[in-house]
Amino acid sequence: MSKVHAEWIDEHQFAYLCYDCDKYHRHGCCNDFITNRNEHRLSHCETPTGVEISITKLTKRLLNKDNMKIYEQSLK
Repeated sequence: MSKVHAEWIDEHQFAYLCYDCDKYHRHGCCNDFITNRNEHRLSHCETPTGVEISITKLTKRLLNKDNMKIYEQSLK
C-alpha cells in the first residue's frame, strides 16, 4: 500500500497525485472538509492498488466563503 498526501480538499472530494501514473486521482470526502485524517482507498489506475491518503493541516482547503469560516473556527 502506498502512502500519499492529499493536495487539496473541498466540500465534496479530495485529490492526490498518484505516483504510479503521475495523474491526479479524486475521491469523495463525505462532506468532511474539516477533519485531518488518513483515508484508505483504491487508486483509479488500470491496475488498482491500495492507497493511504493523508489529509493534514498542509492539505489546501478549496472551500466557499461560509465553509472556510467553519473550517477556520474549527482551528481555534
